[in-house]
Amino acid sequence: FSERLELRASFTSHHTAYHADGFFNLRSDLGDPSFSHDTFAEGSTFGLGVEYVLSNGWVLQLDAQHRLWESDSGRTKFRIAGGGASRQRFNDIDFKSTRISVGLIYDF
Repeated sequence: FSERLELRASFTSHHTAYHADGFFNLRSDLGDPSFSHDTFAEGSTFGLGVEYVLSNGWVLQLDAQHRLWESDSGRTKFRIAGGGASRQRFNDIDFKSTRISVGLIYDF
């Protein structure tokens, strides 16, 4: 719009496969690793920002960001020390967050 005003917009898309192994160190009846989790997730990040030059070296900044993440139900596998295993459904995840920040910057 002008030399003093700058606008920004951003979008990021995320796609991931999640795997984790864990150990229950207080349970001797479970094997090593004690359990594993597997799922797929995807998410998006949307951002808007504005900067306004106030005077020599001073800049006022405003940023907003919104994130959405979802995963499918996935699976959890528990390993028994004697060689057996148990499979259970892993809860799905719906995560949303919003961040707004205001900053005053001095460039020198």
